[in-house]
Amino acid sequence: MKRLIYAAAFNLLIVNVCIAEPTTTAYTSTIKKIDVLPSIFGEVAFPKRCRPSIASNVRHSFKIQIPSNGNALEQINIRVPEGLDASKKIKVHDQFRHNIDTNISIDRVRGSNVVTVKFSEPVAPGTILNIDMNNVRVLGVSNAWLYALSVRLVGYNADIPIGLVRYGIY
Repeated sequence: MKRLIYAAAFNLLIVNVCIAEPTTTAYTSTIKKIDVLPSIFGEVAFPKRCRPSIASNVRHSFKIQIPSNGNALEQINIRVPEGLDASKKIKVHDQFRHNIDTNISIDRVRGSNVVTVKFSEPVAPGTILNIDMNNVRVLGVSNAWLYALSVRLVGYNADIPIGLVRYGIY
């Protein structure tokens, strides 16, 4: 009886692997087609919060890479999650630590802040941007803070979502 159960489980496993393989291949080929959009990486929070019940100020930093085969970047929109309050003390510099001139505005939309970072000149493709959001006030408690990011590229009239930046509580 055990052999019959093991044989059935093994057959189901083989069938599922064979069926799932084309889906995986299609997914990876889809990702290759959107490599002209900026990507997010390297998120860091300073200081790490040990006691989430105490309100404090933190710095949330992340990087955005603009692909060399993409369009120049005009603007970044950062939706700050509820429980956090962003300030205009945002510094933006490139991979060579050169400061980039920006105009920062903060709007309140449905209980959260939306930070708009407009660049005085479009940022060239091939640049890596370091964004430091200083003096972010932590007012609430969460297991993870999720910032939704969208960008506006030269030649496009709409904001394009590029992903989420996640900061955990340590």
